[in-house]
Amino acid sequence: MLKNILGTAGSRVLNALMSFGIVIITTNYLGAKGTGVIAMIMFAISLNQLFSSLLGGHSLVYFTSRTHLPSLYFISCVWAVISSVLGTAVLQLFHLIPEQNGWHVLCLSVILSLASSNTMVLLGKERITVFNVISVLQLVVLSAVLLFEVEVAGDHTAWAYILALYISFGLYFLMGFLSVLKHLSFSVTADIRGLLKTIFRYVAMVQLASIIQLLNYRLSYYIIESWFGKAAVGRYDVGVKLSEGMWLVSKSFAMVQFVRIAHMNDLDYSRLLTLKFLKSTILVTSCIIIALLILPGNLYTFVFGKEFSETRHVMFALAPGILAVAMSMILSSFFSGNGKPQVNTVASAIGLLTLLVAGFALIPAFGIVGAGVAASVAYSTTLIYQLIILSRHHRFHLHELIPAKEDVIFIRDEVRHLLVTRRKRKESQ
Repeated sequence: MLKNILGTAGSRVLNALMSFGIVIITTNYLGAKGTGVIAMIMFAISLNQLFSSLLGGHSLVYFTSRTHLPSLYFISCVWAVISSVLGTAVLQLFHLIPEQNGWHVLCLSVILSLASSNTMVLLGKERITVFNVISVLQLVVLSAVLLFEVEVAGDHTAWAYILALYISFGLYFLMGFLSVLKHLSFSVTADIRGLLKTIFRYVAMVQLASIIQLLNYRLSYYIIESWFGKAAVGRYDVGVKLSEGMWLVSKSFAMVQFVRIAHMNDLDYSRLLTLKFLKSTILVTSCIIIALLILPGNLYTFVFGKEFSETRHVMFALAPGILAVAMSMILSSFFSGNGKPQVNTVASAIGLLTLLVAGFALIPAFGIVGAGVAASVAYSTTLIYQLIILSRHHRFHLHELIPAKEDVIFIRDEVRHLLVTRRKRKESQ
């Protein structure tokens, strides 16, 4: 397990560094408005991804070892295309896609949804190392193509980023498909109707929670745009992207945690694992937050440009919420992995309602800093609800989050197990 955590955390660090580089390139070459357009396009693609994940995403991880994989994979791929078409049509209808970018959102959504089906199968087969490598390579290609477009080709428009997305998403799909081929027999023999019913019983609440949570993360963009325009969205997005980079540890823990819990049926072990990850997440994420917040404000304008002078203030406003989300990710994996995704759905819904109230109250008056405060309040209410449910139904008490000797022993044993495994592997070679 520790090997998977370290490998995943390492890939997350690389991804965060490359994402940071992409943000620098985007802000300096495309400006605040161009950054805002890209942020809106990516949000539209993310929404399509969530609907595509109704028959993909975590359902593939959960059901890979529980049902006929070729049939499951076939269903997820067909649904990836259908959901992307329907989702893009709805977004276009409500004018939620930047002008003249509807076809790009549709095509990119299809490619990314199909690629996601591949990577979720890899996770379901616990091929976490391959998943990490592919994820890193996707961002490497995106960064390289974007840099070539803006620096060599001289294209300082949103198209430079869109082209980079096409190429990186395409390779992301191809690498994943080649990796899952050996797990597919291409014989769809299972009862499709029965399989769909089984999947929907599990994923309905899981994906509803994910959809609501994405709205929690990005709904403020539309409120900001309606009051202050796309340039303000771009300025806010930079602060959000930097702040969300602090989730790299919790995302790594949550992914490994979910994969392990989904393959087990031991509630006591799931609870123990969750507590260990919660403690580690609080400690590491808090250190990262403090380290980034003590950086001087003029450093952000030096790196991103004068248009982004409010970035540090946005990060301060988002900091409490970032820690809350980091903890919430661990709890979400616990509830989903133990077949209780409805807890996450209710928690996300509470957070969304809070965001709507706080957002419309604070954003018009305080701009993008108000958006950061509203987000922090919403994220915190989500976490509080999850902690309450954990306390009521799983014998959890807040004092258990205090680091103890047992936690050190747990980590020590995992390190020893990793070292022994590596030594035996070398001896057998």
